[in-house]
Amino acid sequence: MRNVFLMTILFTLIAIPESIIGAAQNQLDKAADLQAPAAFKTAEGELTKVDSVKLMFWIKAADGKEMAFNYTSQTQVTGGDNTTQGLSKLGGSHLRIHYEIVAGSNQAVKIEIQAPKT
Repeated sequence: MRNVFLMTILFTLIAIPESIIGAAQNQLDKAADLQAPAAFKTAEGELTKVDSVKLMFWIKAADGKEMAFNYTSQTQVTGGDNTTQGLSKLGGSHLRIHYEIVAGSNQAVKIEIQAPKT
């Protein structure tokens, strides 16, 4: 009888911390899911306008729709001179933009300047 009692106490002491740790891990997993970035969206089109004061540029997609994007000094650029400052010299270039929507605006994360098609 004494062994059963000791086993019950031992099991209780082991099970309680496990359930607390499990609950804490579950909360950490939920918090990580909320902070995980959503997948970036992609758009392609011809560069039509750059406003270097407002840090914005516009493209015209193949379907004729114009899209506006914000950019920062942290926006990654590939092709051209690999800088956002060089965008103003690239009017008419074909761009692929990876972006996310932040506060209702398209925020460019990466701009790929495509080689001209020959």
